[in-house]
Amino acid sequence: RLLRRNLSIKQVNLQLDNSCPNELIKSCFIGVLCNRTVTDISLEASSVSLDSKDFPFPEHCVYVQCTLKLHLPPQTWCKVLCSLAKDEYLKELALSLKCNKTSSCDECKCDSVERSLRENSSLKTVKLEMDSSCPKELTRSCLIGVLHNQTMTDVNIDAYDCSIGNE
Repeated sequence: RLLRRNLSIKQVNLQLDNSCPNELIKSCFIGVLCNRTVTDISLEASSVSLDSKDFPFPEHCVYVQCTLKLHLPPQTWCKVLCSLAKDEYLKELALSLKCNKTSSCDECKCDSVERSLRENSSLKTVKLEMDSSCPKELTRSCLIGVLHNQTMTDVNIDAYDCSIGNE
């Protein structure tokens, strides 16, 4: 509640590991993500596998800079990516996508991810790290969306151990 209601917070940098209880991580993330005055956000919990209900990402973002290093189900990543890519204020985006191995991309909206990344004209700097835990469809959509965006000036993509074929 305190993180959500503090209207003077503009920049948040949270680095949480598996020594933190899931409830604490969830509370911190909910508080920060529901605070509408935060414009610069950095959340890292890549060693913790979060459920979609543990990560209630807003549908409409107002971030200028966003860094996420998280372990989420693919469908949650799709929701997050679509929200971020529609953010007309976002200038810098850095994502380290790790997915739950047991999850598939069946419910993903990969075409929406691709289109949203391709059409965002405010995004200038993008850094994407994807590993083999990401479904092929999600990795491919991110790559195509970023590479076909005509307004980005600084792109860094690490998908070295992903198998996406040459289509």
